[in-house]
Amino acid sequence: PPPPGSNGPLPPWTQPPPPHIFSSGPPPMPIPPIPPPPAVVIEQAFQQQIQALQERLRQSEINLAAQRDSMQINKKTKVQENIRAARQARITAQATESNININELDKATLSIIEACTKDNITTGRNCILNYSQTTMQAETICLYLIDRSLAPEATFDARLHLIYLMNDILHNCIRKGNDAIRIQMSKIIVPIYCLAVDQANDEHKQKLVKLLDLWVKNNYFNDDIMEKLRDIPQAKNHFEDAIRTEYAPIIATIEAGFDEKYAQLERQHAEFAVHIQTQIHQIQQQIVQLHQVQQQTPPPLPLPPPPHLLNNTFGPPLPPNMLTRMPPPSQTNNPNAQQPPPL
Repeated sequence: PPPPGSNGPLPPWTQPPPPHIFSSGPPPMPIPPIPPPPAVVIEQAFQQQIQALQERLRQSEINLAAQRDSMQINKKTKVQENIRAARQARITAQATESNININELDKATLSIIEACTKDNITTGRNCILNYSQTTMQAETICLYLIDRSLAPEATFDARLHLIYLMNDILHNCIRKGNDAIRIQMSKIIVPIYCLAVDQANDEHKQKLVKLLDLWVKNNYFNDDIMEKLRDIPQAKNHFEDAIRTEYAPIIATIEAGFDEKYAQLERQHAEFAVHIQTQIHQIQQQIVQLHQVQQQTPPPLPLPPPPHLLNNTFGPPLPPNMLTRMPPPSQTNNPNAQQPPPL
């Protein structure tokens, strides 16, 4: 403060600064980052294009693998359908030739499949024995029984009931000496038994084991067949090999068609892969050229400093109204005015 009795104005360095000099408002907006050079942006765009092309190639490989798996399933289904159609055509032809009424067989076996009662078993046994007087009739009957067991809709109970029917027929054949049907049933008992085991739970398997013990006790089959019945995995392999041998022409035709179709898909994928790799290589060459141009280009000049740094080394200029209120100390008329502190 001025000394007592002084009426002169206060020196400017004793006064608070004007409010517009040190504002208490919000802080100034941050300076935005300097954008990357155009070459960096261009290279990033090239890399994104390469990643997109690689993803398209990966999706094509996934689609090709899915097509292969789907075609394998479809091929297996078509093979089974065509084999069954050929088997049923053979059954129909032989039944007609040997005077077997297929409708009567259907009715008898369906009753046993739905309800394995003693009466239904007896009716089915008599029907089959009636149509098993000759070797061709016995062969046709057994071909019919295995076709029923191989049906896609056949359940475990259906296959088990057909095995019970065969067991009753075998018991009758042993008792009456009917070797024609017994010999033919010896050819189909292993695959039918294997099909039942595939669908059996622990309780069902106990029923099948009891049948094996009964067949050994009554000597229904020879030792070779009984050995196969006790080794299910190997028996299944032998049966599948026999099917492929018997129906080899049908299987070969179907597999050739599917293999050709898949080979065509592989060729399309290979052509697409070459196209994608060519595009990737071209983009990579453009990146190399971009680096070469960038190395030959001199670096940009630094930005000039802000104007206030060029005009005033100690900071931005003071407002004009403040300058007018700051006369030099040597020009004041008040001898008692305070002097600025020494530097």
